[in-house]
Amino acid sequence: DMLLLDEPLGAIDLKLRKAMQLELKQLNRSLGITFVYVTHDQDEALTMSDRIAVMDRGRIVQLGSPAEIYENPRTAFVATFIGESNLLTGRVVARSGDLWEVAAPDGSRILVSGAAGITEGSSIRLAIRPEWMDLFPPHGIPSGENALRGTVDEVIYLGEMLRVLVALPGGARLTVAVRNQGQLTRPLEWRRGDAVAVGWRP
Repeated sequence: DMLLLDEPLGAIDLKLRKAMQLELKQLNRSLGITFVYVTHDQDEALTMSDRIAVMDRGRIVQLGSPAEIYENPRTAFVATFIGESNLLTGRVVARSGDLWEVAAPDGSRILVSGAAGITEGSSIRLAIRPEWMDLFPPHGIPSGENALRGTVDEVIYLGEMLRVLVALPGGARLTVAVRNQGQLTRPLEWRRGDAVAVGWRP
């Protein structure tokens, strides 16, 4: 009725591991039984699963589809364990239509979508995925986007992606994922020390 797989691909190289993930998914479909797959590899969990249970200290803290877990994490632990997140704290100032206006630590005002338990005056923590953010000139932020201004601290080349670390006033740091469009022909225009704005949709 059920097949338990406890880190079955843990000791093989990355290329073979990716091929075996697809092989196991096909096997799961053809057998038509439930696979319980234990892994500490977050990418593998997203690739392999129809439903994910994220555990913290022996307790399930969130159960859902890969998209639910990744795009709507219930806790800071889930937001940072599955994928990478920028965590910001703020205080809810007021409701603005369907959105809430939040005061960030640097005094900036940002808009966020509503969630259960948000009330005026409450302190909240925001989780924003690096790929949901973009970089703009400090005074070239598109209308309707949230933005925090900072300075490029580091640019990390990862092949298909670039990770741009942006230092904010006060010491916090944001990670922005930028698609590599060819560093030899269309290099990233931002360099360490450049003033930038990190923008994202509410």
